[in-house]
Amino acid sequence: MVVVNPNGSGNFSTINAAVAATPNNTGTQNGYFVIYVTVEIYEEYVSTASNKKNLMMIGDGINRTIITGNRSVADGWTTYSSPTFAVVGNGFVAMNITFGNTAGAIKKQAVAVRSGSDLSTFYNCSF
Repeated sequence: MVVVNPNGSGNFSTINAAVAATPNNTGTQNGYFVIYVTVEIYEEYVSTASNKKNLMMIGDGINRTIITGNRSVADGWTTYSSPTFAVVGNGFVAMNITFGNTAGAIKKQAVAVRSGSDLSTFYNCSF
């Protein structure tokens, strides 16, 4: 398990750095690789690659651990490329996290989460 905390008290200060450090192709026999994300508003775009399997991300609760961005079609992104959080690696689990995209209706289509992961689970999350 690794900890993300922007104040420097964790293993990483960004979620992207923690995901990049995740071992590739973790098999189910090894269990999940856990990333604990502390209370904060994280303004970053996260994408888990297909080789980042069995990754579990645990936050401190809805509206406490927030991952947000504002990409939208109006800003030149496609709907597919606009998500704040994109997961591809199989077996992804998220718990106690709010995922957002603040582009709003005026900016046309925008996505908070895009999951192309087989066996992905979002438990106690807000979108």
